[in-house]
Amino acid sequence: MKQYFPKLTEIEKNKIDVWRGILTFLVLICHSFQFFAPTNFWDFFDAEKTHGFFHYCAIAFLVMSGFVIFYSLENNYLNKKTVSYKDFLIARISRLYPPLFLIFICTYVLKILNKILKTNILEYNQLSMFDYIDFVLLKNLNIGKVNAPLWTLMFEMWYYVLAILIFKCFRTTKKGTIILNISICSCILLFMYKNISPNSLLYFALFLIGPTYLILKKVLSNKIILIVSLLFSLLFFIINFTYFKNQSYLQIWWMQILLAITFVGALFSVPDSKNFKKIATFSYTLYIIHYPVFLFFNHYLTKNYLTIIISICSIMSISYFVSRFIEQKNNFKNFIYKHF
Repeated sequence: MKQYFPKLTEIEKNKIDVWRGILTFLVLICHSFQFFAPTNFWDFFDAEKTHGFFHYCAIAFLVMSGFVIFYSLENNYLNKKTVSYKDFLIARISRLYPPLFLIFICTYVLKILNKILKTNILEYNQLSMFDYIDFVLLKNLNIGKVNAPLWTLMFEMWYYVLAILIFKCFRTTKKGTIILNISICSCILLFMYKNISPNSLLYFALFLIGPTYLILKKVLSNKIILIVSLLFSLLFFIINFTYFKNQSYLQIWWMQILLAITFVGALFSVPDSKNFKKIATFSYTLYIIHYPVFLFFNHYLTKNYLTIIISICSIMSISYFVSRFIEQKNNFKNFIYKHF
């Protein structure tokens, strides 16, 4: 049986967790400064570049997500000799939706408090129940008004569906299945392009850099891939500072791909860290809960560096304890199999 991806060592798997913790923590820091940094802070730092740094973290998440999902599909196939759409989708739903529904409840409670306390936060005023429903049905990103980081989750959910359809094409000899899966993928991408964002195709390309790296890893060493990625990184900086001084790289599709290649080359070069691996254990809850909470309390807390420290420590503590209950994928998966 042909094996497309190499086996990862335990050290390499740990480094994936380290990156997950690092990226989540960086996003948390960026948003804490966005909401609570003193006014004079922005006299020294460009707000657009700060947003660009957050977007780079999002790009890295997409790349890493593609890497992990395709590697997981390959492992399951080699162990079970088959690819089950049902098992894959139930596993994804069990992982993603319980924390997401809790966050929906939290944001709606904050919306009610916003009305009762007459805080008049525009983003919460504009939020409706239909925004939640549309997000669950993967139709639009209006809920991003109160929870900006969810935009990556919307794309990832669609890409998970595309991932198993594409993977199935490489693991079947039935031409009918291949044609059907390619047709479904095309329809999904067309829907995303027209109804969610024209950047859907670009982000999917970033997502596919992950499994592409896995294929290259089978024939190239980590050091060679790192060197190549550093060359791409150097190319990025030369082009950026020579030709696009006054233009954000976020507006240039191939610059984002260069950034993604730079990141993927460094995937297994990060030093081990127990602290970031610990953050990785509750990174999903932390990622989706911090923004709506920061947005609400931004109207009550003083903007200074102490507030930043307190906000980061508080939301990390809350996320850690909440994740102990809602990030129990196997419990939810067993519940779905038992009752549905």
